[in-house]
Amino acid sequence: SLCAGGRTPAPLSRGRRSLRGFTSDLVGLEISFAELAGQVQRTGADGELQWGDESDVPEDVYGVVVVSIVRDLTELLMRRRIGAPLKLCLIRMSVAMLMMIANLGLQVGILTYTRQYIGNASVRAVQERFRRFHAEVFNASGFPDLVKWSGYQEKDSICEIAMSETIFSYTILFLWTLTMLNELRTAQRICFVVYELPHCASAGDMLAFQDRIIFEGRCCIVALTTWARLGLFMLVVAPKFMISLFLLHIGSRWLITGSFADMILNSLALGFVIEIDDLLFQTWLCRAQQQQVMNTKFFFAEPEVMHLREVDARHLQGFKRTALYVFLGTSYLFLYMRYLQSVLPPDLSEVRTLCADYLVEASEPICAHIGAASASAACYPYGGAGVAQGSGVAPGVR
Repeated sequence: SLCAGGRTPAPLSRGRRSLRGFTSDLVGLEISFAELAGQVQRTGADGELQWGDESDVPEDVYGVVVVSIVRDLTELLMRRRIGAPLKLCLIRMSVAMLMMIANLGLQVGILTYTRQYIGNASVRAVQERFRRFHAEVFNASGFPDLVKWSGYQEKDSICEIAMSETIFSYTILFLWTLTMLNELRTAQRICFVVYELPHCASAGDMLAFQDRIIFEGRCCIVALTTWARLGLFMLVVAPKFMISLFLLHIGSRWLITGSFADMILNSLALGFVIEIDDLLFQTWLCRAQQQQVMNTKFFFAEPEVMHLREVDARHLQGFKRTALYVFLGTSYLFLYMRYLQSVLPPDLSEVRTLCADYLVEASEPICAHIGAASASAACYPYGGAGVAQGSGVAPGVR
């Protein structure tokens, strides 16, 4: 990967050894270790090769805003200075801001309506069912009356509460938590990139165009002005963090109110909200502007190919961050289910015990095998004979 322009790399510290000092002086080995470290080369303004880390701009609405604030705004100032047309930059920036407004409006709006008209209603409904269950099946001492339970008319709605099956509900909620942690981790990566990029005083120093061809083609973001950094924090990092946390809370609360099937289907429905920014990127942007986002990269200059110990340390840091996220996700899951959620009592063993036989019976097929017309007729008799007998299984059909 080659990008032209940028600043001269910092001088090497004394005593620092390259990767080849730990292996051999074979030609090309430095490049191999650079690939291992995830480093790339770019050509500086003076023609000198520089090593550095390159990371992609997200290919979604947030990435469009990044490119608009850093690249399009810089191009606008550069075009104005040389008297070039400004129309294209203005259109790109307007589209980016419109997409950001639409994205925030759609995501926040859907989440708000989901919480108000679906989530809260679902919570109220399952709490009403559970209240009737306690009032009509249990005595004043808190013990179930099996006679009342045998004639209870709402067994279906009670026994299908997904929270009663701990392993199932925890598994689905854990997957949802991982999904949202992925969104939070993406926001964290953008935050770190924006924070760690060097400072520059002029907007023109933020970019390095390939082969000194300005305005078009591949481009590296090598530094940020104070205003550009502030704009990225306010318009990209903060909204993505807040929406991800909001969606994690609303989704967790809604998912545990449903039945076994509803829990899976609702998690898929919530996933649609996450994809809104990708959907807008694919449908609202012309191919040229999509390509502009894909051709823009973040670049961090390094004085040389990384030391072998630095490569190992970077990989270990990645494992540590991953372990931290898994720990946080697991901790959130147990804390939420045991202490933070206010939908139902955390211990629903009473439901699981009473519903054990009922769920086995309800999951048994009426007919296990239908190989002949006679077997089909026995399973599904005409005239309601099987229903009138009250038997759920046709004799001799299993």
